[in-house]
Amino acid sequence: MKMKLLKIVNIFLIILFVVSIVSVLLYKFIPSKIQGEPILYEIHEIAGIIFFVNAVFHLIMNWNWLKNQIFKKKRR
Repeated sequence: MKMKLLKIVNIFLIILFVVSIVSVLLYKFIPSKIQGEPILYEIHEIAGIIFFVNAVFHLIMNWNWLKNQIFKKKRR
């Protein structure tokens, strides 16, 4: 069950990351009719907040693995 949930969280992380990047590129850097539109900023902001929450959840779900990798005991 944990692995299934982690796969879903990972997919959402990727999607939210892409949405956040694309929205800020369209808002600031890519010349078009929608450049500078407030809705793009809102999309970027909301996607960023949800991304952050998902990232924290992802870290919580992987905490044991992280702890074992960072603080693993050295063998002699």
